[in-house]
Amino acid sequence: PMEPVNEVHRYLKGFLRCNRGYSRRNLQDWLNLFCFIWNEGGTKAQKAQKFIEKAIKKRALLRFRGQKDAMAARK
Repeated sequence: PMEPVNEVHRYLKGFLRCNRGYSRRNLQDWLNLFCFIWNEGGTKAQKAQKFIEKAIKKRALLRFRGQKDAMAARK
C-alpha cells in the first residue's frame, strides 16, 4: 500500500534535485509547481500550455517598490 506514496516521493526528490536553484523560502512555490505537473493530465506540451494560460489569467498587483525589495533580498 505504500508504493503510490513512494512513487510520488521518488519523483519529487528527482524534481527538486533537477531544480537546485530554489531557496527554502520559495519551497512552497516549487511544491505547487510539482503538484501541477504531477496532477495535470496530457502531454508535456499540453501541460505547458495549461500552465501558461493559468499564469496569464492570474492577476497580481506588483508595485515597483515591492519588486525592488524582492530583488535586494535575493542578493
